[in-house]
This record gives sequence, C-alpha cells and structure tokens, in this order.
Amino acid sequence: MKEELRIKDARMARTPARQRPHYLPNDRFAIIKLRAARGWNTLQTALRFMLEPETISHWMHELDNPDSPLLKTQIPVNKLPDFSAHIVQQLKLLCPTCGKKRTGFNGSRLENSLY
Repeated sequence: MKEELRIKDARMARTPARQRPHYLPNDRFAIIKLRAARGWNTLQTALRFMLEPETISHWMHELDNPDSPLLKTQIPVNKLPDFSAHIVQQLKLLCPTCGKKRTGFNGSRLENSLY
C-alpha cells in the first residue's frame, strides 16, 4: 500500500499544480474535515494533498457562503435525525477511537438510538 501511494504521489508531484485534476466539492469538504480533525494548518494540508496553500484558503473562505457546493452533502439531509446520523457516521470515520470509553452521558444514547 505504501509503495502504491509513493508511486501515485511521485506522478502527481511531476505534474504542475495548475494541470492536476480538480477535486470534486464532496472531496474538498472531506479534506477540510480531515484538516480540522487532525489539527493541520493550511500548509500541512496543502502538502499532504499536493495542493497550493491558496487553494485550501479559498476552500475555507467558501465555507462562509451558505450556497457553497462544499456544504452540500451527497445524501440529502432533510431532518434532524438524518443529520445526526450523518454527523455520527462522519465522526466514526474521522475519529474511530473516540468515544470508546463511556463516562456518564456523552451522547451514546443518541448514537445508539440512530441505529
């Protein structure tokens, strides 16, 4: 797996930044969520995904616009329970070890009621 990633990264590094394929809005938002979950700054995020720091900054500013395509989910979110389930699923993907230990009420009752 590491060798596959090294080959892919080497190929992308040889391609000028402006000629690389663009990320889709859902992928852009996933990158922003990873940035927040991992505590990366703009430069760290840009280096990990072979982007320019200005691109990450632009995406962050796009989040201020309520009509931004970054804020549209793949699955329509129409109700609060659907939204809650979507958030719990995203948290489980981004932070799989979080919430393993129960200490009082930590939302686990909400999480269990969604499944």
